Amino acid sequence: MDNDQNFNAKVFQESAIKSYLASRLLISTTYLAPIGLYNAHLAVECLLKSLIAQKGVKPRLTHDLVKLLDDLKELNDHEALQEARLKDFGKRLNPYQELGRYGALAQAKNDPDRKDGGNLQVRGAMTYQPSSDIKDVDYAVSTLLSLSEDNTPLLTVIAQRQWNLPISIKEVLLTQNEFIILEEEQE
Repeated sequence: MDNDQNFNAKVFQESAIKSYLASRLLISTTYLAPIGLYNAHLAVECLLKSLIAQKGVKPRLTHDLVKLLDDLKELNDHEALQEARLKDFGKRLNPYQELGRYGALAQAKNDPDRKDGGNLQVRGAMTYQPSSDIKDVDYAVSTLLSLSEDNTPLLTVIAQRQWNLPISIKEVLLTQNEFIILEEEQE
């Protein structure tokens, strides 16, 4: 892997971890959950791009998680990438990249409940189940992190920092998390 791809891989992975942390914080709220899912999308997108760059290939310029997953599958035949759950979650997260960037689901195809008629346009309601979303985000992030050549325990480092939050960052990361295990807890 050349220096540019190595740098890209590290930057994408660090951005993914930060976005994952933001998604964990925001998804647990009702009001900020859509922005949390935007951050979940960003975390998965950055992890996919990091894994592609780790294979020495420049990731394509797209936000489409399914296309990025397909690109990674061509470079890595790991069985975890073949699981339908990962692809299905990518499909479900794809519309949220618009929501975070533009404040709404800009494309009608991503908002099937939208009503357009004359002078009236109403966006459809987004369904929300925090516990299910959190499990899916944890699953996708942990699955992709497990494939990374860069095993820097960034989540562990982040969890050890002092944060000015009403709850500990470890609690944010680990509550009902079946997939992510911090380094110190593995011993």
